[in-house]
Amino acid sequence: ISKIRKLIDLLSTQRLTTINSSTLKDDFGPTDASIAIGTLKFLDLIDENGNTKEIITGFHLTGEDRTKAILQIVEKAYSELFKAAESGKPYDQPEMLGNMFVSIYGLVPRISEPAVRAFLFFCEEAGLKEKSATPVRSQTARPKKPINTTRQVESKIKNHEREHNSIRSDSTSI
Repeated sequence: ISKIRKLIDLLSTQRLTTINSSTLKDDFGPTDASIAIGTLKFLDLIDENGNTKEIITGFHLTGEDRTKAILQIVEKAYSELFKAAESGKPYDQPEMLGNMFVSIYGLVPRISEPAVRAFLFFCEEAGLKEKSATPVRSQTARPKKPINTTRQVESKIKNHEREHNSIRSDSTSI
């Protein structure tokens, strides 16, 4: 969800006419940029060439107008899901959503889980569902390996000294 938030922030703060991997390169890695573009196409916010559609300007709005614009996007993009839900409110059936995404959109289970989370997030943004109090799962930064350990530094110094001595001995033999 953090990547979707980042994408929405980008859409909210910039007036983009074309969105492609080079547009997203500063904010997303290659894989995430590809997923973001796929999401925008699914939501019908860009065409096959990456040209933005007028409806994308709904993210520039604020308050109730923004919520209504996002609602329109969500209802259109997920129309099959809304039709398939017995109550007409698929966001009220979280235990069924995974299977619904698999059967309606042909997703594999591995992909349906993040798709469900994205759908529920968009439902919150559209005012269909109360915003979740559960903190968003974030990726934890991997600890960086130390650049040089003491042993590595000592080894480099010894190698440098050997090279230096080797050069000195070569020059004395000339």
